[in-house]
Amino acid sequence: VNIVLLVYSAVLFILDTCFVENSNEKKFVASYYLFYSLITTLVWLLQIGLKINYSFEPSSWQQRCELMLAMIFTLSSADEILEWKLKKQHVYAMALDIALNIVGYFGESFGTLREVLVEYRAGYSTVRDRELSAEGRV
Repeated sequence: VNIVLLVYSAVLFILDTCFVENSNEKKFVASYYLFYSLITTLVWLLQIGLKINYSFEPSSWQQRCELMLAMIFTLSSADEILEWKLKKQHVYAMALDIALNIVGYFGESFGTLREVLVEYRAGYSTVRDRELSAEGRV
């Protein structure tokens, strides 16, 4: 999921910074950005929520803080859509936000890949293997 969002972020960034020239194109890219912003924050909220609820260990204070941040950013994205729809306000700092998302998704993708490789090297083929190993049955 993070790699898909990374690629989508990069495409949106390139569109916004290189190919947008007139106001109709800016509105089009802004609408996609707002949709993108809401979807990415919802994915983040779902991702951290699932990690907290289905983890074998109790959630840490960092995970709970991340969940709160995800909720705040999701509500902020929804509010931004309403503001843009109702008041037709210009979307500010779009390129900066997308660039930060690219960095974040790259980091998350790299971290996930590293976790998968570590588990692969440890010989865990499934989550169930990890559970059995933790219980000392393997």
